[in-house]
Amino acid sequence: MSQLNDPTEFSKPVYYEFCVSGRLSQTGAAWFEGMSLSVNEDTTPPQTIIRGYVLDRAALHGLINRIRDLGLTLLSVQRVDRKEATEQGDLEGDANDQEV
Repeated sequence: MSQLNDPTEFSKPVYYEFCVSGRLSQTGAAWFEGMSLSVNEDTTPPQTIIRGYVLDRAALHGLINRIRDLGLTLLSVQRVDRKEATEQGDLEGDANDQEV
């Protein structure tokens, strides 16, 4: 786990996964250009998973603010290890990704 003041935390883009409650509209999805979006229909209500690289701490806060500004309920934010993301296939795109 990284320290808050770790200078290497964002020495290169970091892969993150954001989970929000509900399904994003086409307009809402457009705000996350460059990120992978998928919907988990197995939960009630459905959850949208937003995955992708975040360049720095300011970009991370910007994404969280965007989620808030869209009126979405943020359920979780998770930093994903590159190795773990590669093993899960997330870096190449998830076979379960759906158009939202």
